[in-house]
Amino acid sequence: MTAALGRASACGKLILCGEHFVVHGAPALALPLTVVSTEVTVHEAPDADGPLLDSDAPDALLDLAQRMVRTALDGLGLAPRTPWRIEARSSVPLGAGLGSSAAFSVALVGALARAAGQRLAVEALNVRAHALEGLVHGSPSGIDNTVIAHRRPIWFVKGAEPELLDGPGTLGLVLASSGAPRSTREAVAAVGVLRQAEPARFASLCERAGELTTRARAAFQAGDATALGALMNENHELLRAINVSTEALDRLVVAARGAGALGAKLTGGGRGGFVVALLPVGGEGRVSAALKHAGATQLLRVMV
Repeated sequence: MTAALGRASACGKLILCGEHFVVHGAPALALPLTVVSTEVTVHEAPDADGPLLDSDAPDALLDLAQRMVRTALDGLGLAPRTPWRIEARSSVPLGAGLGSSAAFSVALVGALARAAGQRLAVEALNVRAHALEGLVHGSPSGIDNTVIAHRRPIWFVKGAEPELLDGPGTLGLVLASSGAPRSTREAVAAVGVLRQAEPARFASLCERAGELTTRARAAFQAGDATALGALMNENHELLRAINVSTEALDRLVVAARGAGALGAKLTGGGRGGFVVALLPVGGEGRVSAALKHAGATQLLRVMV
């Protein structure tokens, strides 16, 4: 194997408050999920007549990934027939609301730029990654690629400069998979249909989401787990009101709260994927056991 020309890695993400409503102008609070990652490595492939993608993604996603590669090359001003082998490996769960496509986008652009000898500022990397996200999700807010590119907690409002935040470092979270994949594109589109059908109701829900997310930011930065948990619970009810939760997600939320979690909600696009629960001190084992009993197929533990 030839020596690597460029290599870059990117973490996953979780949205603590504000998903879906962020697409429609409300703020959201998002965190980098560093316990999972995607790594992209670029090698020379002198016998190839164009870029070769070597990915561990399912076959059904390879055509999309190839289009993302071509778009990334074009965005960097690189020839579409550049003879490189692009190796991508990821531990970010696919179709789970944890930023798998954004992690691939950020790592891909970073690795290709390094292979070409280009030095990209974080915001330039973010802009190019967002263009790739558009191929996956249609009209994404940009929150996923932004939190992943910066690798910091962020306060995000669509169309505005993100604010980088510092986490308290004292809050324990456990993420639990419902085992069901979901499509962010489809969920966002369905919420858009609901907004058109019931504009006044949706506007009221969006306003309420903005208010609670603003309070959640203050609680997060202060490390006030009790206040933050209550706001996470309320956020989940708003997401249920726009029909992006499921019986499996609700079951996990109820199980976590019943085992002492200070708050629990779905995270990401919904209609499958993960829930996130805020742990009480010393309560990880109890909450994790309850989530497994309720059907969780994977658990991830993080401190923020």
